[in-house]
Amino acid sequence: MGGPFAASARRSARPLPRGLFFTAYVLNLLLSARFGLNVEANAAVVAQYQAAEQHLTDLAAQAEPVAADAIAPYLGYYEKGWRLAFDADGTLRLRQSSRAIPLLAMPDGSYVMASGELPGNPVRFSEDGRGMRWLEIQDIETVRWTGRPD
Repeated sequence: MGGPFAASARRSARPLPRGLFFTAYVLNLLLSARFGLNVEANAAVVAQYQAAEQHLTDLAAQAEPVAADAIAPYLGYYEKGWRLAFDADGTLRLRQSSRAIPLLAMPDGSYVMASGELPGNPVRFSEDGRGMRWLEIQDIETVRWTGRPD
C-alpha cells in the first residue's frame, strides 16, 4: 500500500493522532473488499490526514528554538513527575518518566511539542496572581511548578 501513508512512515513528526489514520484506512480497505462497506470512506480519511499534515507543516514553518532567558523562570520540576530542562545540546525538553519531548517556541509566546505522540500540541507556561507557576499541556493536564533542580 502506497500513498500518503508510505511517506508518513518515513517521517518522525506525524499528524495527530499518528496511527489512527492508518488504522482507519486499512479497516476501510478490509470492509470494502470483504463486505462492500465503507467503499467511499477512505477519501475522507486521506483528506483528514492531509489536513493534519498541512497543519503540522504550517506549525513547523513558524516554530523556532526556545530562547533560554524567556523560559528560565519555568525550568524545573512540576507536579505529576513533569520536568522542564535544557539538554546539553540546547534543546528544551519536557520530561516525564521515560518521555523526553522537545519543545519549540511559537511567535505568540506559546510552545509546541516537536515530536512524540502529540506533535504540534500546544504547551503554555504562566504565573498566577500569587506567583505560582503553571505548566499547561493543552487537552492533557495543567500542573504546578514545584521547584528548581539542585
